[in-house]
Amino acid sequence: MQNPYGGYGPPPGVYQPLTGLPGQLPAATPTQQDYDHLKTLGICTLAYAGLVGFASLFGLIYIAIGIAMAADPSGPPDAEVAGGIIAVIGLVFCSVFAAKCTLLVFSGIGLLKHKWRTASYVGAGLSCMNMPIGMILGIFTFLVLGRPSVRALYETQS
Repeated sequence: MQNPYGGYGPPPGVYQPLTGLPGQLPAATPTQQDYDHLKTLGICTLAYAGLVGFASLFGLIYIAIGIAMAADPSGPPDAEVAGGIIAVIGLVFCSVFAAKCTLLVFSGIGLLKHKWRTASYVGAGLSCMNMPIGMILGIFTFLVLGRPSVRALYETQS
């Protein structure tokens, strides 16, 4: 049947429904580029996790200084309290960065094995908290994981 604009089929700009089941997107097949991007992101995420893990060791300096201040008997009486506070701050710093490192390791392994998509999203979100390396890594991870072909790849691995 010819439309009023000439030619056959619907007029230009008219939405055509997708074929298949209602509410289902057409299946996308993963390409070699998807595999390469996931591998690169996985390696970069693991390297970034190593940097975060190394940064968590700086909290040990605060813990050592706080314990030294609290254990010094010749110091003022308030030094024990201040030393305890400094040690707790160092412990919290160390714990937060170690937890972030652990989540980034799971994210990197998940990107390499095409599993744990949610962990990769969490790792990308945590990476975005740090400028500039983490932000770039997180944004690219979100972009790659959002592709329909990568989504299909993760669903076949489950």
